[in-house]
Amino acid sequence: MNKIIRTVHYLLNISKYRFFLSVILSCSRSLLPLIQIYLMQKIVNLISVNQSLLTSKELYNVILIYTFALILELICGKIAEYNIMHFRTEIELSFTEEILTKVCYLSLSSFEESDVQNKVRRICSFGSSTIYTTLNFVLEIIINSIVLFVSVIYVIKIDTNLLFPLCIVSAYSSLKFIDVSKKNYEIDFLQTEQRKENWYFNFLITQNKSFKELKVFGGVNKIIKKIKSNIMKFFSDEKYLFWYSLKKTGLWQVYNIIIVIYVLIRFSSNGNFNVGDLLATIQIVNKYLGASQSMLSSITTFNEKKLLLTEVFDFLDSREVNSRDDFNPESFKKISIIHGSVKCSDTIILEEIQLDLEEGNVYFVVGENGAGKTSLIKCLCGLYELEKGEIYLDDRIVRKSEELLNYCSVQFQDFTELEMDVIDNIYFSAEEKDSVVTSTVLCQVGLNTKINSLPQKERTRLGTWFSNSVNLSGGEWQRLAIARALSRDAKIYLFDEPTSMQDLFSKERIIKILRKLSKNSIVVIINHNIENLRPEDKVIFISNKIVNNVQIHQQLIEDNHEYAEFVRRGSNEKNS
Repeated sequence: MNKIIRTVHYLLNISKYRFFLSVILSCSRSLLPLIQIYLMQKIVNLISVNQSLLTSKELYNVILIYTFALILELICGKIAEYNIMHFRTEIELSFTEEILTKVCYLSLSSFEESDVQNKVRRICSFGSSTIYTTLNFVLEIIINSIVLFVSVIYVIKIDTNLLFPLCIVSAYSSLKFIDVSKKNYEIDFLQTEQRKENWYFNFLITQNKSFKELKVFGGVNKIIKKIKSNIMKFFSDEKYLFWYSLKKTGLWQVYNIIIVIYVLIRFSSNGNFNVGDLLATIQIVNKYLGASQSMLSSITTFNEKKLLLTEVFDFLDSREVNSRDDFNPESFKKISIIHGSVKCSDTIILEEIQLDLEEGNVYFVVGENGAGKTSLIKCLCGLYELEKGEIYLDDRIVRKSEELLNYCSVQFQDFTELEMDVIDNIYFSAEEKDSVVTSTVLCQVGLNTKINSLPQKERTRLGTWFSNSVNLSGGEWQRLAIARALSRDAKIYLFDEPTSMQDLFSKERIIKILRKLSKNSIVVIINHNIENLRPEDKVIFISNKIVNNVQIHQQLIEDNHEYAEFVRRGSNEKNS
């Protein structure tokens, strides 16, 4: 009941007018068919009696009222259809905005958990439809309650003996339908992982990067087999649900038929009856049984969605704080991490982090693959919270790690190739786009000639998903990601292997640009090209999950045997 009240409150916040109009129209749509049954009863009785001219005049009046009721029902139906369609769009718009905003407030460490991702996908895929389903449930309850109430009054008036079996059938059915709904949701919940896997397999087949590897290595047949295996499991579940539902609710259908037969026998045993009364009684009984079934079906559907509805509102009520709201930037010269450690999915990734990074310097992060270099970048930009330790901006403690996002610009190793135009790729989130800055950063990364050769220059859509789009090479996409990082006026610039997909000339060009960037900022570069380091360069060496403080490259070679061996191996690999 709390979930229904919460949903109604949520819907009222979206549009009071649409909600109350839906309720009023639902009441009209439930009453008008009952009024029509009553009028039809009178029409049939008047025709069968056919006593006098006065009666005929009364007959025509009733027919006129009946016709008006039919027209009114048609009008109400059309208005209700438009209103609910418009309301559904408003629900989807409001819900999508609120949910996606909440998703963006999640910390990266939370988002990377499989359970959280499953929940987010369920909510994004089915959340708004669940809200809409609950609205329909409320309206169906109103409609069916009115029908049941009027039907019970009519049945009591005609034959009180009918009331008891009707109530018993309804009570019995409600219990069985609830059992079926619970079983439905249990199976649907268990299928989440398989459905997510199928979505991923379909994505692999239709995604540019994976498609070429599937063509080369012939993995399509294996993927199809996995998809078929999951779908066959769905068939098995559906078969089980069908027999479970039939066993639980099949008897209810038989009871409905028995009640209608009872009505026919009841009237036929009484020689003196009106045909209109018989037809009205059968219609009312069918209305009662139909309303009972509809109400139970609504309860079933609602019960299936109830747990998801709980997830939706729990997620909406979560108090994730957006540290970028109402933010007043502060000037600082240094960022420090003291006795820091980073934990992800119950695993310590980095520990004993000791760092002092100062404005005007470029820092190169080096270490073996899997050492935790990218995790350090995510920690410095506030995407990862420290498990232990403190982060300082000069002498001020950073209370919430995500505050650092306001000061940072990042180029990730697994950068995003946005299927948008060039300008939107650079200014992904900014409302205002500076054409001068766009031209500058494209020139810095050596993409200006390429972009100017495109059909619509900076307004050309990139990628392969949409018509009239142009795809870039891997190196060009990486340089565009670097341009995106450069376009932002940041205090800390973080680059995760910015030259990994570049030719020799482009590597030198990019490293040169990044070195100049440090004039009024802090620049941190994850680097696997040891040969690019100068003797005086400042290095952060990560080994055995431990992040030692900044040291000079040449001095570190002399003082640290492990680092010297790492540099030697890197040089040998390059020469070989």
